[in-house]
Amino acid sequence: MPKARVETTAAQRVLIIKAWEGDEDGTKTPKQISEFLKINYKTVWSIIERYKKTKSTVNKPERKSIFTKRENRSIVKLVKVNPTSSGVEMAKVAEIANGKKSSRRRIGRILKSEGYNNFRAKKKSFVSKKNIKKRLEFAKEHLWDHIEREIRKT
Repeated sequence: MPKARVETTAAQRVLIIKAWEGDEDGTKTPKQISEFLKINYKTVWSIIERYKKTKSTVNKPERKSIFTKRENRSIVKLVKVNPTSSGVEMAKVAEIANGKKSSRRRIGRILKSEGYNNFRAKKKSFVSKKNIKKRLEFAKEHLWDHIEREIRKT
């Protein structure tokens, strides 16, 4: 199993750039820096390359979200109104409402982040309280019937 990815700290990146640019002792190669700081050579090299291009050691910003927070809330509200709708239906409704195309997976991720694990509700059985009691009584009466039938067969 591969190692967990560990992000370099801002202080480490600054140290790498200072060592690479040099001081009164002179500049160091990426190989020397990686051995001294005990960081992978490729990591040191990529930090230096990024610094050459951008003159910055800051990480890249995250990818921009498709939907705003308000649009996310409207999608959650749609689920509250109609909990039996599927992910594909929700994606179509969200596309019409927000004018942005998205997949059922994206809708599922939004709902999961809001605390909905399974966003398609199961069908509710239309059993009245009176019938629930009758079913329970029937089940209690006939609880051992199938076992008695099996005993009689043998």
